[in-house]
Amino acid sequence: MSAKKILCLFFAVLMIVSCFVGCGNRKTTNDKVFETFEDFEGATLGAATGSDLDMQTMKLFPNNTINRYDSITDLVLSLESGKIDGFLLDEAYASAIAWEREGYKTIASDKTVPTQFAYVVSENEFGRKLKGELNEFIAEMKANGEIDRLAKKWFSGTRPTEFADISSLTGENGTIDLALSDTDLPMCYQNDTVLTGFDVEFIIAFAKKYGYDFTLSTVDFDAMLTGVQTEKYHLAIGGITITEERKEKHTFTDCYFESPVYMIARDNAVEGESKLSDLTGQRIGVMTGSIQAVMMPELVPDAEYMEFNSIYRDGNEIDSLTIDKTKRTQIAGIGKYVVFFPDKKYYNTETKEHGSMEETITAQMIFTEKTVEIKEEGKTFKFKKGDRVEISGSSVEENNKTIIIREDVEETKLTFYANSFTASAAKEGETEIEPESITISRTVPDLDFVCESNYRLWGTKGNTIYGSKFMDPLNFQSFDGLAGDSYYIDVGSDGEFTGCAPYTSHICFFKENTVHKLYGSKPSNFQIVTSQVYGVQAGSERSICVINETMFYKGVNGVYAYTGGIPDLVSERFGMRRYTDACAATDGNKYYITMKETGGNRELYAFDIARNIWVREENMNIVDMATKDGVVKMLTTSEVIHRTGNSDGVEWSVTFCPFNETMNERKGYSKFHLRLDLAAGAWLQVEVKRNTDTKWHTVYTTHNEREKTVTVPILPARCDSVEIRLSGKGECKLRTFIREFFVGSDV
Repeated sequence: MSAKKILCLFFAVLMIVSCFVGCGNRKTTNDKVFETFEDFEGATLGAATGSDLDMQTMKLFPNNTINRYDSITDLVLSLESGKIDGFLLDEAYASAIAWEREGYKTIASDKTVPTQFAYVVSENEFGRKLKGELNEFIAEMKANGEIDRLAKKWFSGTRPTEFADISSLTGENGTIDLALSDTDLPMCYQNDTVLTGFDVEFIIAFAKKYGYDFTLSTVDFDAMLTGVQTEKYHLAIGGITITEERKEKHTFTDCYFESPVYMIARDNAVEGESKLSDLTGQRIGVMTGSIQAVMMPELVPDAEYMEFNSIYRDGNEIDSLTIDKTKRTQIAGIGKYVVFFPDKKYYNTETKEHGSMEETITAQMIFTEKTVEIKEEGKTFKFKKGDRVEISGSSVEENNKTIIIREDVEETKLTFYANSFTASAAKEGETEIEPESITISRTVPDLDFVCESNYRLWGTKGNTIYGSKFMDPLNFQSFDGLAGDSYYIDVGSDGEFTGCAPYTSHICFFKENTVHKLYGSKPSNFQIVTSQVYGVQAGSERSICVINETMFYKGVNGVYAYTGGIPDLVSERFGMRRYTDACAATDGNKYYITMKETGGNRELYAFDIARNIWVREENMNIVDMATKDGVVKMLTTSEVIHRTGNSDGVEWSVTFCPFNETMNERKGYSKFHLRLDLAAGAWLQVEVKRNTDTKWHTVYTTHNEREKTVTVPILPARCDSVEIRLSGKGECKLRTFIREFFVGSDV
């Protein structure tokens, strides 16, 4: 199972998701009641592409229509919108659906095969050692009932609130390079600022017993398995299920948990589905200049629209959270936070709180040896435990310092370590302590470019690279000598930074002619490697996309592909054309990039990764784009959205020259034999036209769900010559083409 990363294009796409739930032409049996597995015969089902549950679905329902999706989130949304009637899911993941949503039910059957969960280890000496220790630990956890306790905690349908501590690991016996996903509920995910889940708590318990520490790498599912296979990582965790296909490529531990499989369906007792058509005649709010303002009048033309200069989430206005749209905004997501630069604003997706990342208060205060307390009516502290704050204004010079808050913050009191201050005292001859005007502030650097990697917010300003405190994007000046400390480093390369992005095991900080690569997991082992190669062009930071472990971006001389070494120029076919201000997005198969030509027009190109082919799209003046659920949404200057998405391949057609064997004698064709390889999801149509025909005749069509080889027999009527046309969609390779003909007399 795999899960998608959290979406950071926050205000541009988030409302669109809720708009589309319930839209489209329904193809399911919405009015049918599903109570047993037999009720799903003939229904439209969903499945995660290529998963073991996909195989089970096809086996149990061979005659059903099966729609395939990339994630559990996509399956749930499709079930909500009525595109499918149900999908198979194991108990572990079904429990997490109940954390977030209501209106679903699980239907059991003895026909399903339980899902087996295990971990994947590298095939080297350390990996084999880990496998032995993990198998020993799994057996022990099963015997003492700890596996059952963890399962009850994580798979009960109620979100846990207490979590194991990952920071207390000793590492006395070594460090494990651990690959995981942090959005894979309930196995491995980030709750608030805590990395947790069934697999996380299991592996923490293992590390504590065997004396290990971890270096964490957050990657997608396929990259996680490939990384262990190529020995980039020692261990992969996060809802990995054992399949025969995977066993051929990867080394698994013993199964640590078997999870029963259910059918997930809508609960018919729950009222109502909202559809976009329900908005007809209603008043709808949209943000001025946003994608919603462009799309909604097209989707619901008979509604009244009101535009606001505010940000919306799930259709609700976030009061007073505004962004200066005259500036080039950088957005990043880290844990529960979405942050906006250069405005230095944040939104907490869990508590719904928002505000400035910086905080300053000036008030009448007094000191004790470990506290600072407000003595002015109506003023309170808005800091939190762990914040590093700067204190100034005290008449006692040693109290003016930068220091970390050590205990939970009270409304009017901050608590630090003992003996941090000289306590305030009453003036000579007086008994009461007179408070003084004190300023306390938490500051954040003015970052030009930001990104998230390994639970830290990273950014650049001038020639400095900054990293926030671990799991805390509001603190960039926390230096306690701990692994979770903030970090910064000055680099000596020429020019300004032009962008930054995480890539596999490191982070790339780009200048136009330099790439600074930062490796490591904590301040004590962070290191910078500098390469004098072409980086991101100034103004084209939005062109950075990672597709199948290759990073693409727009440089000064064109589009580059970076795989960890020297970037390769992949846009030589552009010739002498020069472009600037690039923006890109991907549907997983193609790299779409819009750029401004020297003459001022914007042009759109698509790069087919698998075929290494550039295609110049029609001139639509695309100015921005974003990806949601594998669909690329494009915004044009004429405010018309162009959508594209994962396709089954390029539509194509090929017509052979007439076959006449270059012989003058009268002849006839007995048979044509074509043998072709078709990719998964491809379709093929074969047409013929004899010398006596005026139009084409279809003689063969096929469409396949799986990759296969097909043999096409063509039996034309008697003719002297014949033309053959093949057309289809998706990859098709012609293996053999055999013609059988006979020669007759001219009489």
